[in-house]
Amino acid sequence: KEKNMKKTSNKIVLVGSGAVGTSFLFSAISQGIAEEYGIIDINSEVSKGNELDLEDAIASLPSNSSVISGGYELVKNADLVVITAGRPQLPGETRLDMVADNAKIMKSIAYSIKKNGFNGITLIASNPVDVMTTVYQQVTGFSPEKVISSSCSLDTARLRLELSKIFNIAPTEFGVFVLGEHGDSSVSTLAYGTINGIPMKNIYSEYGLDDAKLSELHETVYKKAYEIINRKRATFYGIGSALAEISKSILRDE
Repeated sequence: KEKNMKKTSNKIVLVGSGAVGTSFLFSAISQGIAEEYGIIDINSEVSKGNELDLEDAIASLPSNSSVISGGYELVKNADLVVITAGRPQLPGETRLDMVADNAKIMKSIAYSIKKNGFNGITLIASNPVDVMTTVYQQVTGFSPEKVISSSCSLDTARLRLELSKIFNIAPTEFGVFVLGEHGDSSVSTLAYGTINGIPMKNIYSEYGLDDAKLSELHETVYKKAYEIINRKRATFYGIGSALAEISKSILRDE
């Protein structure tokens, strides 16, 4: 009988409570995406501190939820695990320069999650994200359909933002994507983009967007992370919001 009962709440567990992870949690909690949140971090004092801080935020929000910190036992009944753990990207580094260090961290996390009986969907943002997602999937043996990379979701948001500045239209109206590696080899689908379903290429010339300008636009998008890192040493609000958007899509079948 219990197996047939409809699930009425969702649980998200975060692994890695640094700036990216906590930005994601704050965004998710603010939007009321789940009812339960868990925090796992190699530094238990930090994860406990974030638990206490985030529960204060919950007290002022219209939607009620709970947050708890702990060990990997938290993943057992979770619907979604979001992994942001890993060392940050340093000034002058590409994301691929982080492979060796973060692969070791990801393997350890993957073993711990599998050992504790997790059976949900995993969303990964640790860089280089496409490589780390592959490492995690291979170590756990989980179905590839249930292991998702944040990939170019942030790049896509950045591209739509830049276009919104040019066309003076909300970013959500643009049907255009950044594809491929979340990094310097990504590709923007500007030739096939739409504004509310209308092909954009038909009006590029009206806004002075020739091939050179479109190429420059893509370069602005993929280099934006370096612009932020060089100024404040890390990016976290943008990817936090992107992770929240993906999480909502997963949990609400959007």
